[in-house]
Amino acid sequence: MPAYDAIPNRVMRELAASESWRRWFPEGRANEWRSHALEFYRATLARRARHLDLWATDYFQVMPHLGAIVEWYKSTGLRPYLDRIADADEQDRFLDDYKARLSPFFGVAVVLERKVALSNKWLLMSGLRPSNGVFWRQIPKFVNFSF
Repeated sequence: MPAYDAIPNRVMRELAASESWRRWFPEGRANEWRSHALEFYRATLARRARHLDLWATDYFQVMPHLGAIVEWYKSTGLRPYLDRIADADEQDRFLDDYKARLSPFFGVAVVLERKVALSNKWLLMSGLRPSNGVFWRQIPKFVNFSF
């Protein structure tokens, strides 16, 4: 599952909390998914597993430009935010503001051959039930933890 504290996710939350977007986000946020630190999953799952592996991995995706990162997130993390904004022109303005706020994080240091390296941190886990057999590999955000 994607890490909740990844820069693109943090930037969209900060933007929604800003004064200029209070019309669409009166509570200063959108209803969005949430992942936790690995320690949370260890504490939750370890007592139910004979063996448990947890790890975080950074995947780097080379994107042609910063706008491609915004396009990537439009269909994933930005969805709850864009769904709250009823006006198409305002959605475009939100995306422009988002791109501007992302820009400092994807500056010269991460530009590769005029492309941008997007780091995606994922939290991964696998484990074995005490009675044998793999019972999870990666737990998506919508899975109910009922064993």
